[in-house]
Amino acid sequence: MIVPKTKDGRVVFMLPFQGSIIAGTTDSPCQVTARPQASAEEVAFILDAISDFLQIKVRHADVLSTWSGIRPLAADPTAQDASNTGNIVRDHLIFTEPNGLITVTGGKWTTYRRMAEDAVDAVLATGRVQVAHQCATSRLKLLGGQAYKHTMHTEVAQQAAELLPCSPACSSSTARHLAAAYGDQA
Repeated sequence: MIVPKTKDGRVVFMLPFQGSIIAGTTDSPCQVTARPQASAEEVAFILDAISDFLQIKVRHADVLSTWSGIRPLAADPTAQDASNTGNIVRDHLIFTEPNGLITVTGGKWTTYRRMAEDAVDAVLATGRVQVAHQCATSRLKLLGGQAYKHTMHTEVAQQAAELLPCSPACSSSTARHLAAAYGDQA
């Protein structure tokens, strides 16, 4: 679920995840640091923003964990006024220099496959590299997905019982968690 407009105009999202909800927002001004952390004010802002959409009041004590990161925002070097913040790209930007150097900047971890595909396409567009087929990243399975099937959790529980016969059996909830998190690598 997306809360499209909050009190300060930002978007807040809520995603179900393993029996809990991940709630968050983006684009909060912050100091650049090697170890960014969610501030108490940010957590309070998110809790306030989602309170109108949930049937219960979520308290700070209900928050299991927080995380924060700094997303690089890229200025388009071809823009007339590169110093204008309106020219900042919130996705990724690929720019080919006259000498052939290709720069990939910005982006976010949820779009890394698209960034890779666009980068390969930019290389191919130069005509300096010839390939027999298109970029295949969209068809490649992630680690843990090669042999994944919907019954994987049952196999995980059975393998745990075989590998560790003297230990208590792997619970159904543990097996489901391992299969969901690690796929065929569980």
